[in-house]
Amino acid sequence: MEDFDITLSLNSENIPVHVHPHVEGESTWYDVMFEDHTISIYKETLYNWTSDNPGGFSQADIHSIGEQIINR
Repeated sequence: MEDFDITLSLNSENIPVHVHPHVEGESTWYDVMFEDHTISIYKETLYNWTSDNPGGFSQADIHSIGEQIINR
């Protein structure tokens, strides 16, 4: 899996991020690197994205980030 850049649409803002996908166990994790912090997200179930370090983002934000990443 290769790293990539994407611009997320989040809370009416366009935010450029760098994404580093990697496999841990049976899950694919995505390290989403913002300008000043990084969060790691993964798809917990077929329809639910989650994070062990949400960095102040709501569950809806985490879900939106995940969907934008896989639908890029």
